[in-house]
Amino acid sequence: SLDRSMGAWSCAPAGHPSGLPQPGSAHLTEEKLMVEVGARFPQRDAATRALRAAGGMQRAFAQLRHHWRAGLGLDVGLGVGINRGQVVGNIGALARMNFGMVGQAVNTAHRLVELARHGQVVISEAVLRTLEEEKES
Repeated sequence: SLDRSMGAWSCAPAGHPSGLPQPGSAHLTEEKLMVEVGARFPQRDAATRALRAAGGMQRAFAQLRHHWRAGLGLDVGLGVGINRGQVVGNIGALARMNFGMVGQAVNTAHRLVELARHGQVVISEAVLRTLEEEKES
């Protein structure tokens, strides 16, 4: 079923040994899956972790896509966009608080997803600079 498949796909980054360190870091909204790396728990190598997680998601999705095509005749794709920047995370009221991200960094990531074609990972200039810095250290 689609629920089971999406569950397996959304857990792919968390299951990756160098992927996301915290549970609850993947949020499914509409047709998009938003994954945060380092927003709640800062990491020196967050950009590298995000890129590795994106690769893991692409590999997991390739298997799901094959299953969906063969079993359901459904042909869908996955494009990934990665950005970095300041976000607001705790959304809600004292009685009901939810961690979700909003802000310009999230808006830019959304636009990168829109640019990405199936199988692609599109990163922002900020992420590219950070990856270069992480590689040097």
